[in-house]
Amino acid sequence: MKIIVTGASGFIGKNFLLNAPKDWEIIAVYNRNKRFINFLKWNKVNVKPVKCDLRNFKEVENLFSKYNNFDVCLYLASNTSIPYSIDNPLDDLKTNTLGLLNFLKFFKGKKFIYVNSATIYEGNEGEVDVNTNVHPLIPYGISKLGCENYIKVYAKNFDYVIVRSFGVYGPYESERKIFTRMIKEFSRKKKFKVYGDGENLINCMYVKDFVNGIFKIIKSKKVNLTVDFYSGKSYSINELVKRVGEVFDIKVEVTYEGESKEKNLFYCKSEDMWKIYKFKPRYSLKKGILKFAEFLKEN
Repeated sequence: MKIIVTGASGFIGKNFLLNAPKDWEIIAVYNRNKRFINFLKWNKVNVKPVKCDLRNFKEVENLFSKYNNFDVCLYLASNTSIPYSIDNPLDDLKTNTLGLLNFLKFFKGKKFIYVNSATIYEGNEGEVDVNTNVHPLIPYGISKLGCENYIKVYAKNFDYVIVRSFGVYGPYESERKIFTRMIKEFSRKKKFKVYGDGENLINCMYVKDFVNGIFKIIKSKKVNLTVDFYSGKSYSINELVKRVGEVFDIKVEVTYEGESKEKNLFYCKSEDMWKIYKFKPRYSLKKGILKFAEFLKEN
């Protein structure tokens, strides 16, 4: 199996590389993460790291002059900060959409897996699925939805699967993410600050489950479709904080500040994962939180 992974130095990228079969030939594309090479050495990950700024046409052209004809592309490269996209919509567009277009210009392979965000459902309320009309107004959601459409334009050259992720957490996620914040803060105090009113909905899939789901997609013959990937029930931020507090046997006092940059009042009950890929997450919220807490303690 010959695979190219973009955004390989990011949260999901690192977890994918750590769990990928040892006999796969993997080209791991990264850009600015100076610690990525050391990460690979420390964890004895046998992949070929290649530095490339996907926003730079010449760098992408050079990348594919050396490597091409892949069995699979796992495309993870993205701006991942919604607040950043709101403050810097042009940079968000360049990172998410221009980078993808440069990549698609030269990519030659059999299957293209694009990991997207459920943020494209922003503006909807209640239950959503891949047939829901989407009309995001947040720059991040707009650029990511555009990426989905561009992939379909280029799909005459390859098969594709678009994965709309409803929330993944675990080792190597950004320090600003709510799960890392909760676990670290609950070890020192019983108060937790929430931005906005805490009524936004969030889904919680432990990253090991998500990566196993990606492996299912890589091996499956089911292609040229968009699927929702989520784990069980969605929680309001208020309820999530309470439940994570209960995992550590503490009663958390929630404080509120400002307004949330996004409004997430949608949730998913699609059975795409099971019906199409025969995949069900194995980590409950409690099991995932304890596993993640153990990782943060050791690292």
